[in-house]
Amino acid sequence: MNAGSTAFILVLQALHLTSAACWMTGQVWMWRRQIAGAANRRLLPVATTLAATLALFSGAGLLAL
Repeated sequence: MNAGSTAFILVLQALHLTSAACWMTGQVWMWRRQIAGAANRRLLPVATTLAATLALFSGAGLLAL
């Protein structure tokens, strides 16, 4: 492995970890929003879906390498 591919793998791992953490946080926040109610009802599902999509694609990219 050269330095370029190692850096790419590290960036992909960081993206995967960050997006998976954001997705899980969004899932917990949705439960809280349903109980307490929140003003921004359209933004959270969009952000959670985006984070889940990034987590899936970056995880698939890591598995492919």
